[in-house]
Amino acid sequence: MLEYSLLHHGDCGYDGIYDFVITTCNNTQTLSSSYYLLKNIECAYANLLKNNDWDNAFILLEYIEIIKSSVYFGDFERAKEFYNIAKRFIKKINCQCQ
Repeated sequence: MLEYSLLHHGDCGYDGIYDFVITTCNNTQTLSSSYYLLKNIECAYANLLKNNDWDNAFILLEYIEIIKSSVYFGDFERAKEFYNIAKRFIKKINCQCQ
């Protein structure tokens, strides 16, 4: 088990694209799982909805869905690219969650 506090803390809290790899059986088997944490980005999205900022909320929702689907299909470079775009976007519109 990996604790949340052990993850890399960046500009957006612990949000990020993570690839967890475990090697077992004397390095004969590798288990890999990829995941996204978007707690702060999704909080920014909720704030946009709360403030009726529909245009920016829709843009951020598109980024969130691209990140999720990219991770699901194993396209981590695209997921990271859109994660960084989403981070820049919420900074640009000054919609932060801390």
